[in-house]
Amino acid sequence: DLVQAFKEIFGTIVNDVQTPVTGFTNSSSSINRTDVTQYEGGYTVDGWKGFVKASTLAKGSGAATPDPGWGSTTPTTADKLDALTAADIPNRLILSYRDKATGGGPTAFEWANDETYLSTAQKTLLKAEGTGTVTDTVGEQRLNYLRGDRSRESTVTVTAQFRKRGSRQGDIVNSTIWYVAQPVSNYAFSGYLAFAKKHAKRLPMLYVGGNDGMLHGFSGVDGSEKIAYVPKGVIQNLPALTKADYVHRYFVDGSPFSGDVFVPPTPSAAPEWRTLLVGTLGAGGKGYFVLDVTTPGSIATDASAVASNFLKANASALVVMDKTAHPTPSVAITAGTESDDIGHIMAKPVLEDNNPQKATQIVRMNNGRWAVVMGNGVNSTNERPVLLIQYLDGSKELLRIPAATTGANATGNGLSAPRLVDINGDGTPDVVYAGDLKGNLWKFNVSSATSSGWDVAAWGDPGVKGPLYSAVYAAGNVSAPQPITVAPLVRPNERGVGGLMVAFGTGRSFTEGDRTDTAVQSVYSVLDNTRYKLASGKVVEDRTAAIPTAVGTGVTNLQQQTVGATAIDGQAQSAARDFWTVSQNSVSYQGTGAKKGWYLNLPQSGERVLDQMAFFDSSNIIEVISEAPASGASTAEESCSPPPTEQKTFRTLLNIMDGKKPSVQVMDLNGDGIYDIAADGGVSRMTASTTENRLSTKSLEKRIGADGNVDNLRRMPELPLRPSWRQLQ
Repeated sequence: DLVQAFKEIFGTIVNDVQTPVTGFTNSSSSINRTDVTQYEGGYTVDGWKGFVKASTLAKGSGAATPDPGWGSTTPTTADKLDALTAADIPNRLILSYRDKATGGGPTAFEWANDETYLSTAQKTLLKAEGTGTVTDTVGEQRLNYLRGDRSRESTVTVTAQFRKRGSRQGDIVNSTIWYVAQPVSNYAFSGYLAFAKKHAKRLPMLYVGGNDGMLHGFSGVDGSEKIAYVPKGVIQNLPALTKADYVHRYFVDGSPFSGDVFVPPTPSAAPEWRTLLVGTLGAGGKGYFVLDVTTPGSIATDASAVASNFLKANASALVVMDKTAHPTPSVAITAGTESDDIGHIMAKPVLEDNNPQKATQIVRMNNGRWAVVMGNGVNSTNERPVLLIQYLDGSKELLRIPAATTGANATGNGLSAPRLVDINGDGTPDVVYAGDLKGNLWKFNVSSATSSGWDVAAWGDPGVKGPLYSAVYAAGNVSAPQPITVAPLVRPNERGVGGLMVAFGTGRSFTEGDRTDTAVQSVYSVLDNTRYKLASGKVVEDRTAAIPTAVGTGVTNLQQQTVGATAIDGQAQSAARDFWTVSQNSVSYQGTGAKKGWYLNLPQSGERVLDQMAFFDSSNIIEVISEAPASGASTAEESCSPPPTEQKTFRTLLNIMDGKKPSVQVMDLNGDGIYDIAADGGVSRMTASTTENRLSTKSLEKRIGADGNVDNLRRMPELPLRPSWRQLQ
């Protein structure tokens, strides 16, 4: 038994030192009419090396070939960084933020005898060694090592030796790649069309966080690095990266996203359209930072080309703010310093339903100001769920709206990614939905023209503030909240009662204990029956039409859907997959026994929803990606048994209105390329690849897995009208 256990352990080690792919992004989501560039990020455990590489996906088939623009000898971003000479390293544009009460602000990540760049306090952090500090000389050598100087790595005999790296580029684990090219916000606001035309040939850029302490910006054309940023919140931990006994840790592990805003580029300038990028540290620390990435350069070669402003001299314009450590107290609607409510923001960007290259969280609010809207994440000092509205104009203050200030929901909690909803189609969000770690689904009203009118939604008559729904799984005498860590989806209810259906999945995976947690998690879709009207051009609740009522907790008012108990083996082209049916129980929203939504308990032990759900092919069908995380081995200690269990991933298609399967057959059970309900058993759930790229052709939604498996899903018919917000007016 011991021999067999070691064989399994060694086999797992072999698999672990391969090259995990952690994410994809594309220059377009459609391969119907033209080839598309695919960008793929990942890492290798040996030396903790990260990379981004590019491929060309052939139109129609999606077949991948290496992108010729990235070259054959240096095909990844890591290869290109490693090909830099010693003379190139001082010219890398690496920025940071000088953390100083007076004279602080954007700066270059460089050493100086004075505080020209980093502050004295920050340099002291870089010199930390055990209980003391090294000399200024060694501190400068350490900073240069982090910038890419490899002359003092441990294979070279010198006075100061640092860790031998696998690459100048650190591993990319949880950070997703964000693609920025021409403006994609499609605003109808004044001046935006001219801005979009000016930057139509903007150099495509890839932004991704790395556990080398930096957010990197790479050219999408050739993979060369154009900019990097070291958030001030990671500087205190950077010495660990240089140690010979380095044990992996996270630094800039959050996922960046961008948006176009109309703000002054400098405090004294007039407002103009800019593209701002928001980054977070994720597991690497608390907080966020904002960069101006409007002008990285151009692919145009004529007079329309816009020159890059990615220069060290422009640091103050390129770095908008850094709230990753010791944020400056500012105006807020609650007492205390703002840093107390900023935690580890782990959420991925919340994408627009029909535009995967546009994040919904950077918006103009109803008071006319531009902001980024986020949940405050986990492990904040106050440990309460708070909606963060970080203004990007004016004095750039942070507005905080706590969902709960007292009681059980205000301790050991945090708000997850928000879904912003524009009720009347004027380009500004009116309500925000977000879940928390205690299983509460909160609604925030932000439709007022003044921020003093923004608050948590109240239910009933008289109105009482509280969650729209609280997700709890009960078995016997035991009940436990089901944490919500991803953004919900929202659609108008089409079953005759009005209001909005709000769908979300539950589950979390933050701690070592989470990996082996087998608590039942679920998918829910609940009705927010609020009616609206316009008053002075703004959306307000119409309580004369209906009194908004919370769904409450428990499942008494919800209809259950279930997954079939028996897995069905896929055949032919689908032989690598297992399939299941889902029950087709009707949900009545009116009359005797009316329900307020539906739910489905995920059947696999430990299965949970950790990825943002999406509407399949712009329909009312939710594509739910759920997973049972790998377990059986601890990342904290070695163990001979039990042998590790691989991650299992599932795809489930459910109608947001009632939880039923799509009206047409979407999955191909028998693998014959023909989608027939009878022949394919009416299945609407299947196993899936752990990491996959999503693309569409004229007739198929393709899911191309990093494991080589390809799932071809039939697209929805074109004839039915797509849902529209006009139904609410």
